[in-house]
Formats: sequence, C-alpha cells, structure tokens
Amino acid sequence: MKTNVIKLGIVDDHKVLADSLSSFCSKEPDMEVLFVANSQEELMGKLRWEEQPNVILMDYALGSSDGEDCILQLRNIYGAGIRVLGFSMHTDEGIIYKLIKAGANGYVSKLENASKIIEAIRTVHETGVYSNTSLSKMLLDKIQRTEQKPEQKEDGFSSLSEIDTEIIKLICQEQNNEQIADVMNLSVHTISTYRKKILKKVGCKNTAGLVVFAVRNGIFR
Repeated sequence: MKTNVIKLGIVDDHKVLADSLSSFCSKEPDMEVLFVANSQEELMGKLRWEEQPNVILMDYALGSSDGEDCILQLRNIYGAGIRVLGFSMHTDEGIIYKLIKAGANGYVSKLENASKIIEAIRTVHETGVYSNTSLSKMLLDKIQRTEQKPEQKEDGFSSLSEIDTEIIKLICQEQNNEQIADVMNLSVHTISTYRKKILKKVGCKNTAGLVVFAVRNGIFR
C-alpha cells in the first residue's frame, strides 16, 4: 500500500479518457486515485461517501453542467481544503479565467503530455497553485483588461503587513512554503500560519484567488 501519497479524484464525462488518466496516475509512486466520476452528481455522491482527495482533476465540460458550476458547489460545501486543477481541451482565456474565479487552483490542458499533467498535479498539491509561464501571462493580462483596479484598495488590503505582502509576492511566483521560509528566514510552520491568516484577511478561498487579489490591488504585476 502506498504511503505519503497525493490522493486524487478524476472528474471527466469521457469515461475512456478518465479511465486512462486513472491508469497512468496510479502508476506514479506518490499518487493514489481514490475515484473516477463522470458527472457533477457522481462527484458529489462520491465525496459524501468516500475518502476526500487532496487534488481533483476537473474537466471543464461535464455534460449538462460545467466545471465552473461544479467548482462553485465544491467550494460552498467543502471550502478550500481540496485542491482543484481545471482540465480541458479549451485554451480560451475566458474559460480558464472562469475556472480560476470559481475557485480552481490552476489549469492544465488536455493537449499536454502525460508528464506535464503529472507535474501539474504535484505542483498544485505542494504549492496550492499551478500555472505555466504562458498561462500566467495570459491570465494576468486578462485580469488587467477586465478587472478595474479600484482607486481605493479592496477590503483586507489595509490589514496586510509588510511581511504579508512579501509572502504574497512569493506565492504569486509559485514558491512553496519551504522556499518562502528560506527567503524570509522563517520557519515553515510560521509561513503556513501566515498563509492561512492572509487568506482570511483578504477573503480569498484559495491561493489562486489570492493571486487575482494581488494583481487587482497592485501587489503583483
């Protein structure tokens, strides 16, 4: 039996693809696929009765529903404890942006090879956010075009300390707790505590939401 593994759920309405994903992820020594679901309803049923995963790989198109609605329902019921990685054939920035705004921790294209998908799962589990370089630029451009930066900063901004803003900048650069601890010369436990308090201060659901907040308020560019 595997120990110290990433417990994974896969949600995709294409059963053959979902089963293939399950097969190659299960071969990784640090991953265990808890379940495969082919619809939003099936996912919610499995979460009620089965062990909760660390990461859910979530297709955007789920038959009669979509990944955006599914993520919103997931966040409303289970909060930010489960990392969600959006997964789709689409590369349209609008769709990816909707997934992130709904509460996804990142996005990876189905057009990527298997090793890149595995890397994305590991990264989102470890750091709470996944975004490759081109996706990061695209999303930042999208936020800057569509989100008006308020003349007055958003609620929560004034409560951030200098240390908070430095940690946020490092989070936006996809640094994990260990890396941030090294840079800040603080313990990993202290960084973890800061991260939780920062999310509470700014009212964000997860790390991806924090990145959006940081861009809107000029903390990260």
